[in-house]
Amino acid sequence: MAPLYLFDRNENYTPTDEQFSGAAGLFTRRGVVKSGFNAYVLLAKMKGDIIYQQEGCCVMRTSQTLQIYLYNYAHYDEQYRQGRAIGLSSTDRYQIFKFKALNRVSLTIKGLNPGSYPIQTWAVNKKEGSAYDEWVKIGAPMTDTPAIIKYLNSKGAPAETYGAVNVADGLAVLEFVLEPHDILLAEVQL
Repeated sequence: MAPLYLFDRNENYTPTDEQFSGAAGLFTRRGVVKSGFNAYVLLAKMKGDIIYQQEGCCVMRTSQTLQIYLYNYAHYDEQYRQGRAIGLSSTDRYQIFKFKALNRVSLTIKGLNPGSYPIQTWAVNKKEGSAYDEWVKIGAPMTDTPAIIKYLNSKGAPAETYGAVNVADGLAVLEFVLEPHDILLAEVQL
């Protein structure tokens, strides 16, 4: 029986044999998870009430957690929108995006009792959570063996980190830096 490949279909796009063809979707033709899928994984963790929101930032709270969702969206350029992908190659998909600066976010949490609060973060960026960037890093192999697909899926998972937020005088300041295309979820246990 032939293997089943899951990918998103687009009538304006003819599939190729490339591992990462550059088309929109959540999976490659060979079942490698793309960063967009990981964005949905992080959104699925969303819970509580929105207590703060602006472009690139959403803060939610339950009685037990404070969740901070951050992203630094970069839009594609006019040339790409018109179907002229100048400078686009299989190993450089970022040329089609408009310049976007780093997004520096500083959030002050008020009203917490003094102490140390556990924090967990999940990140999807060019270093972690992007199977495409890992594929480029390992030399963009043209073969898509089961071992390579397994490796890319393992490296394409969101990066998790653990730490603590120290609160003094009822205040805690959290600072984050996001490069273009970065997505981050931080969850503080209250």
